[in-house]
Amino acid sequence: MTPHLTTLGKYVGGGMSFDAFGGRAALMATFDPRRADAMPHAGTFNNNTLTMSAGIGALGEVCTPAAAIAHDARGDAPRAELNAIAARHGVPLHVTGQGSIMGFHVALAPLRNAAEGLPPTRR
Repeated sequence: MTPHLTTLGKYVGGGMSFDAFGGRAALMATFDPRRADAMPHAGTFNNNTLTMSAGIGALGEVCTPAAAIAHDARGDAPRAELNAIAARHGVPLHVTGQGSIMGFHVALAPLRNAAEGLPPTRR
């Protein structure tokens, strides 16, 4: 099911005061300040120049494409090692993910898609 509105907390601002929200075009149009009947929204959803400046600096100086590739590789290595250990010992465990994110799945075979990682009652 596709949500009507998605909200993202301070994670997207690296813990700083910034949030984000988005949704279907018709719903988002109600927040358009150019409309006379626009719905207002307040708080950390609004412009935060400190957070935006830090984000620009991070993307330009710290989180370069090379750094992102290296970060992903640091996550790929332990996933591959965990999968190799499980296979070597006959443990029905498969570790999936990208970068530093890991998902552990009890399964007899590697997962081919996201739906296979869901409990049988949710497939």
